[in-house]
Order: sequence, then C-alpha cells, then structure tokens
Amino acid sequence: MDCEVFPAPFRLFVDDKDCLFPDLSIICDKNILSDRGCEGAPDWVIEVTSPSTQNNDYMTKLFRYRSIGVRLYWVINSGKQTVNVWDFEHGEYTQYCFSESVSVSICNGFAMCLDDIL
Repeated sequence: MDCEVFPAPFRLFVDDKDCLFPDLSIICDKNILSDRGCEGAPDWVIEVTSPSTQNNDYMTKLFRYRSIGVRLYWVINSGKQTVNVWDFEHGEYTQYCFSESVSVSICNGFAMCLDDIL
C-alpha cells in the first residue's frame, strides 16, 4: 500500500464550507488530494489529545471522521499514555497502553509500539 503522511496544518474538507485539521492524516488514495488539501476521507487519522481538546477529539471529531468514511481513527493521550483505536472499517474499538504493540488494520502486518516512537 502506497500511503502518504500529512502532518498538521493540513486541511480535510468535510464539505464545501467546513474543514477539519487533523494532527496526522494518512492517505492512500492520491485522487482525493487537491491544492486545498484533502477532498475526501483519509484512510487513517491520528489526533494527539490534550485536556483542552479532549471533548473535540473523543466526541465531535470521532463522529465526523466516522461519518465521512475514515477507515481508522486513533486518539493518542500522552497524559494517560493510552492510544484509543476506532477501526470503523471493522466496527471495532480498543484501548492500548503506550507499552503495547498496536496493529494497524489498514496496513497488513504493520504494528507499532508508541514507547518505541516517543
């Protein structure tokens, strides 16, 4: 799978008027990219939450990403050292600790441990 990572600030257009700014967008279908940003659903979105953004990341953005067709959504909470993984494609939710290996469902055989990255 040939995917590309787009860090913030990167615009994800929900419709003609509304856009979101994910912390990280992983896009495998280059056809949804334009000069404006992303004009469709990224395959994988990662948000790094903080106390001031938790409601937005865990509620508002969760609903919006699922409704536009994002396949995989992660919320990384460094304060709690957890990764919340919503696999919308398979209807699954799992919470992991930073020390655990987290498989990336959209990339067969790929997994990562946040302790190794951070």
